[in-house]
Amino acid sequence: MAFLDNSGDIILDAVLTDTGRLALAKGNGTFKISQFIFSDDEINYGLYNKNHPSGSAYYDLDILQTPIFEAFTNNASTVKYPLLTNQRTDLLYLPSLLINTDSVGGKPYFSSYNLYLVGADRATSTYVQETYALDGVKYISNQNPIRLDQGINSTATDPTITLQMTQNDLYETQYLIELDSKLLSLTDKNGVTTQASFIDDDGMATYSVGAGTNTNFVTSMKSVPSLNPDSDNEITPILGTRGSKLEFKLNTTPNIQTSTYLFTNLGGETDAAFGTALYQNASLVFYYIDTYIKVTGIKTGVSNNVPVRIIKKKT
Repeated sequence: MAFLDNSGDIILDAVLTDTGRLALAKGNGTFKISQFIFSDDEINYGLYNKNHPSGSAYYDLDILQTPIFEAFTNNASTVKYPLLTNQRTDLLYLPSLLINTDSVGGKPYFSSYNLYLVGADRATSTYVQETYALDGVKYISNQNPIRLDQGINSTATDPTITLQMTQNDLYETQYLIELDSKLLSLTDKNGVTTQASFIDDDGMATYSVGAGTNTNFVTSMKSVPSLNPDSDNEITPILGTRGSKLEFKLNTTPNIQTSTYLFTNLGGETDAAFGTALYQNASLVFYYIDTYIKVTGIKTGVSNNVPVRIIKKKT
């Protein structure tokens, strides 16, 4: 990765991804650029200075001259803040996508380290005295789904209504879930395995879930009852108008379940990173691999990264 000097002329740096080059290499005349993305990951809008002594032409000069990333050729290197276009002129807020660690779906979340723990195999699950899950793979603490909530995260909006009722164009119905297929695979909240839409040459799997597919992934959040706000039983980090919620579970791959190769090459070992209260024996060594699950709303462009640590009891 490198930066482009943006202090002089404006530069347009565009490259084909691995998938694009593969399509071009076929040489059969079917290659056509149909998708591209813009982002502002590098930009700090706090640099806008409306009090610049040289006048309005200089208010945004520091922003315009910020060094920017070179375009990524690796299609697994996705942007964090994609730009989107909305024709509406009455929008005061855009939706957020937040990890819900307080609901039933938040139970696998290990707050001491701000991540989700996933047991690699049956032996690890047995050690923490939990119920086995599909194929002997389970979450530590409970076989509950990981959950992300979408909506307007502001108390200035009304939680007694939903985006689906009032601003349907801001209600997210379809999500992309990206993960490392060498480590994990995806199931719905009931543990039913789903197929990846595609897996790229780096082993990154992309799943498209939501409306028109398995409805056990995406459902609508409940609004706060307007007559009795205290009876709200939908625990969510979204402060205002609520949208959809995404719930899913993870399975580890056979290589993770039966081998330590990926742990020794991509992860490490720890003997006390989880505390004696959970593991009862601080001297017991665990292998671990840290990874992220990237979740992106197709309609609204909202995204979040879910931190995951896969652990495996060392025999």
